[in-house]
Amino acid sequence: MLGWIKDKITAGLHEISNAQGAAELRVLLEPIERLPGARAGIAERVTRFVLSGEGEGVMGELASLKGTTYGLTLNALYYAGQQTKRGPGLAALVKLLPPDPELYLRLALVYEAVQQAGNGAFSSSNLMPIPGLAAHSAWLSIFLVILSDAGTQREAFFPATIVQRMIAAKGEDPAVLVRGAFFYEDSQGKTKVSKWANTPFAYFHCLQGFAELVLSAPDLVRPAFRQQDAGSRACVLRALVALRIAPDPFAEEIAALAVSGSKEVRENAEHLISGRFDLFRSLLEQHAQKGNSDERFHAVRLLARIGGKDESHFLAQRLDAEKSVKVSDAIRGALVDLQLEMSSQTTTGLESYDLPDIPEPPVRAPLDREVLTDLRVCLDEFERRAVDEFARNKYAQSRGVMGRTPIKHDTADKLFGALQSFVVKDGETWLPFETFSRYCGSAYQSVLRFAAHP
Repeated sequence: MLGWIKDKITAGLHEISNAQGAAELRVLLEPIERLPGARAGIAERVTRFVLSGEGEGVMGELASLKGTTYGLTLNALYYAGQQTKRGPGLAALVKLLPPDPELYLRLALVYEAVQQAGNGAFSSSNLMPIPGLAAHSAWLSIFLVILSDAGTQREAFFPATIVQRMIAAKGEDPAVLVRGAFFYEDSQGKTKVSKWANTPFAYFHCLQGFAELVLSAPDLVRPAFRQQDAGSRACVLRALVALRIAPDPFAEEIAALAVSGSKEVRENAEHLISGRFDLFRSLLEQHAQKGNSDERFHAVRLLARIGGKDESHFLAQRLDAEKSVKVSDAIRGALVDLQLEMSSQTTTGLESYDLPDIPEPPVRAPLDREVLTDLRVCLDEFERRAVDEFARNKYAQSRGVMGRTPIKHDTADKLFGALQSFVVKDGETWLPFETFSRYCGSAYQSVLRFAAHP
């Protein structure tokens, strides 16, 4: 197997420069062999096409695999809600393959073809397509989701310039890559950001040099600050922080959002401003002078919160000129608070009342063992109903699904432990219902009702 790869390496052809990378790619694509209706050796042919561009006809084979429930997502194959053994993953594979944009474009098109051969959508609610790319560059959306390990990859390891060259090789505008991280609305202005899925910018952490790419073309991003939905505008601000993009080119837009009508947007803008107040100070003072009454109200309060005593003189001047009662009251309150703060800093010998220290609240809230018993009863009920639902599911039967994976026996105990602790640590989370498949029907309702049980 893969003798053709060895032959090419021996011949010195530059298309395949790393035998280990070729072998790992073959492992990554091996699950395609299990696609219903797939011809034997299809993974071998796909590997050849990705690495060398030879045998493009295999894409037609992938496209012909219609009506299945398979989808090659991440580095594993899903079928009927069940995940097969994970392969090496793209994060490991890219370290072995040559930095050839056309090679990665072919790989991305393979992912797209297999995804379309499945149900036409991502197999998990956590693998939502990237809104700014899904409509016109679906292949790129799928590739970035898989490359970023569903948005969980926080290390930048893949050059953004290669992705741009992939886009250009596809005959599309490379600027779409920058826009993809910041635009989240459809043509009707409806946001596609969901609290149940990863934020779209999470898929861009894995790109090396992405921040520099954004800063080299700030005009591509500016319209994103004017999206209709407040949640979309807040998400743009969060993207700047998460992707470590300097706010300097967008100072005016951020300052304007900091005094806008949405509390969510203002809070996210304040997070950016508090770290670079010198950059935003004069802009906020302008809003405090020339904005409408609501903007002036939010501006003076923000200046007092972040600028502190350094803003006392400006606020006192504004109080003399301010016509709005609401804004004037806000300025007076801010000045009083600032005066009290400065007084407390200069006061010495404060009286001590010998009050006891306030203890830290416990992070563990013990539950009665009866809750564990109820959990076990609840999950037993779910399992019984899920088995019955699965047996009567005509869709599963028509697809030849042989069975479903039952809940693990220790699920109730692990849930019981998790419910008693408010601490969530990175790398220690788990999915208690990862084996729930689309064939459990209405059985999940018994689990949803548990939170309201006596």
